[in-house]
Amino acid sequence: MPPLLSLGDSLKRARSRTAIIFFGVTLALTGVAQPAGAAAGYRLKNVNSGKCALVQGGDDNAPAVQYQCLDFVDQKWNFVDKGSQQFQIRNENSGKCLLVRGNDNNSPAVQFTCLDFADQYWRAVSYPYHTSGLYLKNVNSGKCLLSRGDADGTQIVQFECGPYLDQAWTRPNF
Repeated sequence: MPPLLSLGDSLKRARSRTAIIFFGVTLALTGVAQPAGAAAGYRLKNVNSGKCALVQGGDDNAPAVQYQCLDFVDQKWNFVDKGSQQFQIRNENSGKCLLVRGNDNNSPAVQFTCLDFADQYWRAVSYPYHTSGLYLKNVNSGKCLLSRGDADGTQIVQFECGPYLDQAWTRPNF
């Protein structure tokens, strides 16, 4: 006999399907790299601060920070499907991928040359504490992107996933 499911289990499954569909459509639309200067890409907007993730310049290890959402190419990101419901988050300006090294809370998110390493792979996970936004969960650490506070220039880090609105992200299209 199959196990009985609670209403909570049903809601979790529905949210997971929604997260997969939400980012699946994005991956289908952005899986092919766009040429430089193309008007593609999405912002990563933090639900708590209302600010967008960006990386300035093209250097490896440049930090990801939040800043007022503007129509700048360094705030545009593409989601590159890597299979198994995983993707890389590639900055359209630099062509480099978002990563977090290690498993520690508060480890910074930086950009680095795109490689096939788990610290550059992400999953979209339904955010169970609020109706808008999703967790962006690092495959290597199992921790979620977070941006504390609302000041421009605040470093984006990873932290254990929890009921924190500063871990919820949306992708408003340009």
